[in-house]
Amino acid sequence: MPGTGDDEEHAEFLGPDGELANSMVTTAVIPRLSQNFSNGGFDPYSSRHMRRLVDLIEQIEVCVEKTDRKFIVSVRTSDVTVGVSDIAFVQALLKSINNPFCEAINATHKLLGAALQAGGAIVGFDPQSISARRRFMVRQLKLLINLIAWRRLASDVPELEVDDIVKRLINEIMTPVANTGWEVGGEELLQKVNIIRYSCKDNLS
Repeated sequence: MPGTGDDEEHAEFLGPDGELANSMVTTAVIPRLSQNFSNGGFDPYSSRHMRRLVDLIEQIEVCVEKTDRKFIVSVRTSDVTVGVSDIAFVQALLKSINNPFCEAINATHKLLGAALQAGGAIVGFDPQSISARRRFMVRQLKLLINLIAWRRLASDVPELEVDDIVKRLINEIMTPVANTGWEVGGEELLQKVNIIRYSCKDNLS
């Protein structure tokens, strides 16, 4: 109700139109999101999580950006009206999103290397099995699709090295597994990988 203490208490966080103040987004919302993502709140394999992340970044752009430049560009350019502390918060958010992709690839690469060296002796994964290979590759395709979507969002932040992460997923994980059964689905799955790869505007190679 108008004039209540509750309204006055939250007034400092609202802009002239009653919207959440930019400073509140950078100092409270973004750090909380970063902590959530760092604690496993973002699943890099989940298409639902990725869709929500894209929507979230777009909403944050509206609140944080002071010009018509992209939100993520503000991390790197000095001509955008974003304070040093704001940049630190944004950088932490970007890293908290980027890290789950790196961790997923590192864990899979370790498992895959052991499985291939042991001739498929790792419990729960046998790269020589057609069904196991297909399940594995379908899961990695989901990761690749999400990683490409993240690459679009982070295209102006080369420090995140998203291109290298994509190449590592394809070259060190997906291709070796596909090659273990080229005639029984491996070739088909790598064709899908190439379609996804070349769908990028700059033809990721």
